Amino acid sequence: MEEQAKLTMTEAERAEENRSKLKIGDRIKSFDFGHIGKFDSFIVGTVKKIAPIEHCGPECDHIHLEAEYAIPEREVAGTMYYPHLGNHIEIID
Repeated sequence: MEEQAKLTMTEAERAEENRSKLKIGDRIKSFDFGHIGKFDSFIVGTVKKIAPIEHCGPECDHIHLEAEYAIPEREVAGTMYYPHLGNHIEIID
């Protein structure tokens, strides 16, 4: 699906799509500001699991992402991030 089409999807629709294609161990880009059409800021990392996180509630799944690097560059290697499952993502391998 093209990025422009993804911009018209709701977060719930993206979450459903992401749930159907993501697998544990996938390397992904998780875009920080994709929801506003900005795709030049992201974190690359490995999906460790998909599950709720404590501060967001039991029905709100997040990607448990172990970071490798970020653009723009910042220290993230080895840090865990928890983007919403409905976040804009791209599987890179």
